Amino acid sequence: MTSCFIGLFRGSYRWLSLRKPAMNLSKTLPVARAQANCALDMLAAAAHDKWLAGQKPALKELLEKIVFYKRAISRNTSPALALEAALMAADDCGLTLN
Repeated sequence: MTSCFIGLFRGSYRWLSLRKPAMNLSKTLPVARAQANCALDMLAAAAHDKWLAGQKPALKELLEKIVFYKRAISRNTSPALALEAALMAADDCGLTLN
């Protein structure tokens, strides 16, 4: 039982660390959109660098998702939710936003 709880706690800590950039976006929508777009551009640049290193199959899907999230932000989707979803997809590929 204890090991199950510790595993759950570790997973939630990882989830909270992924949410931190999304939680720190501005409260005003135009500024939050600009900040989220900038973060998505930085994530796309990191994916591109990894793409050049030779890890292409997973990154193709990630780059397509990033383009989708950038479009979604401009179409009245919450910038925080779009950024959080992109960060979770990037984490599955081994990318982080530094």
